[in-house]
Amino acid sequence: MLTGIEPRADARRYEPGHHSYTGSCALYDGLGFVQQVGVARSQAHATRLAQRLMASVDAARYPCLSPHVDRSPILTFRVADAPRLDAALRAAGIVVALSGTQLRVSPAIYNTADEIDRLAEVLNDT
Repeated sequence: MLTGIEPRADARRYEPGHHSYTGSCALYDGLGFVQQVGVARSQAHATRLAQRLMASVDAARYPCLSPHVDRSPILTFRVADAPRLDAALRAAGIVVALSGTQLRVSPAIYNTADEIDRLAEVLNDT
């Protein structure tokens, strides 16, 4: 058996439901992508984008709460007017995590420098 799962012989075999075939396909393709791109290359790209954002955003208006901006691509900023910022981000088509007074940005291998520049522009103009 390919999955290593041996179904039970009685009716209990139906208790767990079924396997997530979509999830298995996504995992398979995702792992292939990671192997092709490489973890180090992906991490380096994301970290460069995070550092670019840090250099571009108005730090007085959006203080960074993340302790390791030099090596982590995940940044959290303090936000004063979340509802106003949320509206501006949505209008610009920018998807980030905004919760309470915190904005979380996690650029990845599929993001571009232009997208980071656009985010900084919206933040600095809002």
